Amino acid sequence: MSATFNLPQVPSTPPSVSYIDFASTPLAKWYSGSYALVVDNLFSPQECEDLIALAELATRKIQGGPLPTDQILNTRYRHNDRILRFDHDAAKKIYERVLPIVENDIGTIKEGSKWGTIVGGGNGDQVRGTWNLVGLNERLSFLRYGPGHFFKKHLDGRLDLPDGRKSRVTIQIYLNGSDTATLEGGATRFCDPGYWYPKDLGANVDFQPKFLDVVPKTGSALIFQQRGLYHSGETVQEGLKYTMRTDFMFEQIFSN
Repeated sequence: MSATFNLPQVPSTPPSVSYIDFASTPLAKWYSGSYALVVDNLFSPQECEDLIALAELATRKIQGGPLPTDQILNTRYRHNDRILRFDHDAAKKIYERVLPIVENDIGTIKEGSKWGTIVGGGNGDQVRGTWNLVGLNERLSFLRYGPGHFFKKHLDGRLDLPDGRKSRVTIQIYLNGSDTATLEGGATRFCDPGYWYPKDLGANVDFQPKFLDVVPKTGSALIFQQRGLYHSGETVQEGLKYTMRTDFMFEQIFSN
């Protein structure tokens, strides 16, 4: 079934952008200089409802990953419902909405760019070629978390598609949030690389996990680099949490 997703390029309420300065957080040791920001009011509550309705039209509803080997879900690691919708039109409209916010940051990344850490090794000083932002991945992943659902600590995968597009930045849109009376829990938690290994450190080690929570808020988006940022979806305590996730796609150009 097809449907038209109507989304004006300019949001009805001006978005508010807050960069996450990891250097001033408990995660400074690991993530200083990493790219992450929260955009409030990127979508209206009605637009969020329209996105949820769009997801329900999809024919591919899965619990595992997008590959045949991912169809069996390890619920000790990840417990949620997922709908995949491949939709060029919706991806284009969402991209046009968010582009003015990120274009100066990641529209072009090359050696010496402020956010070279997104695509380069080390501290971002090993950028190879020029990386041009070309759009969003048309694979839209809609996630629904009920009470007790979670997504343990992980890194988002970096995709290199056959057509040359490469994902290096995630956008996660919160389609509802803790600003409503129906959702408790479900924060996106940036966490230190050892966050899930306290038992392995030994009984005599004073292990205190470091983390930073981003609380879901209806119509807001969390945008962050895929390289090196460990994060989790914390357990939903009450209600349902709806999100949509996809990737910013780049083309890597080498000069002659």
